[in-house]
Amino acid sequence: MLYDLHTFEPIDSSYVAVQGYENRVTVNVRVNATAIDDLPESGATPTQEQRTAFVRHNMDAIRVIAEKKLERGDAKPEDSHGRPVLGVRISGADFEEYLRQPGNRFSYGAFGPRLQTKWVGSNGRFT
Repeated sequence: MLYDLHTFEPIDSSYVAVQGYENRVTVNVRVNATAIDDLPESGATPTQEQRTAFVRHNMDAIRVIAEKKLERGDAKPEDSHGRPVLGVRISGADFEEYLRQPGNRFSYGAFGPRLQTKWVGSNGRFT
């Protein structure tokens, strides 16, 4: 079982980085950005902050998906700062497989409307 899952700053914006541990082995999970972008609820152009928030809001689902991939042997050995780790990549196909299971769903709160206001003049009015 994966434990202590948390997001961290990725090397690039092509994925959201999650790290956890299984049996004292570090597991780096990369959630593909296009998998998130392709969700109809994302609006097709989420920011990296919204992608990260989506992963945080759905950490239990990410755990289930990553654990299934680990069970299947879909993890690859990687090097992380000179230490051996396991790498797991989550794609849109993994999201689809997860959502096909009865009762599984995602939280889409990360993609909710954002209040965008700006100050207008000295009268204190917002637009």
